[in-house]
Amino acid sequence: INEVPLSQIIINEFNYYKKSKKYKTEIRCLDNAILHTFRFLKRESGYKIPKYLMILQSILNFIYKNKTDCKIDYTYFSTLLESERVKENLMFLIDYGIPTSTLRKIQKNISIELKTKEEIKQRIQQIIKSNNNLTKYEEILLNNI
Repeated sequence: INEVPLSQIIINEFNYYKKSKKYKTEIRCLDNAILHTFRFLKRESGYKIPKYLMILQSILNFIYKNKTDCKIDYTYFSTLLESERVKENLMFLIDYGIPTSTLRKIQKNISIELKTKEEIKQRIQQIIKSNNNLTKYEEILLNNI
């Protein structure tokens, strides 16, 4: 879902509802396409699926406890989904109150090689000073970390 623009996902949902004739008007189709897309992103993708992964991990580790040395670990995938696909080295910024939408805007300009908070903060300052697509509010938030 991260590779496809959100607008395209909504259009695909809209076309599905339109073809299925589940809703009488195009406005209803569009409303429901938007509603279901965002609901999936927030509830299933960000909450339910990560929880199910952790439950599955516990079950599999219990089953294979005595049978193999292999240990199942879905923590990385679960965390990735819960954090809305924000790079691991930027996760601390969520604790500073930076919205994930803002982090997704800047993460393409921040190397995964930058590990320390100070390195990342310096890079963020460079991004803010350069020509960027951040709103003034996002710049204020990022300046206050």
